[in-house]
Amino acid sequence: MAILDVTEYQFLAQDLNQVRHGVAGSEPNLAQQQITALSGTSQQSAAFQDSTRFVRVHSDVVCRIQFGTNPTAAGTSFRLAAGVTEYFGVRGNTTGGSLKVAAITST
Repeated sequence: MAILDVTEYQFLAQDLNQVRHGVAGSEPNLAQQQITALSGTSQQSAAFQDSTRFVRVHSDVVCRIQFGTNPTAAGTSFRLAAGVTEYFGVRGNTTGGSLKVAAITST
């Protein structure tokens, strides 16, 4: 089963001088969720918490991801390679809706 793991953070450990090299989320995290059974159809995560400022995403398959209040991932969205972990900065709830991430499998 193809899975996109999404972990929400308010702070990065680097921001707190806890990590010398690289990027790491400051634990404990705010929330963890998964988009399971990724397929050729875009699927959305649950809304991020209002205090979420960073998300860590990791997929076990090649996929495309898109952020927004009602995102739809497509073939032109950000490509995430299989087995790669990426961190993204996200806005809080300033747009009248909570942010989410959508994912779709890709090649």
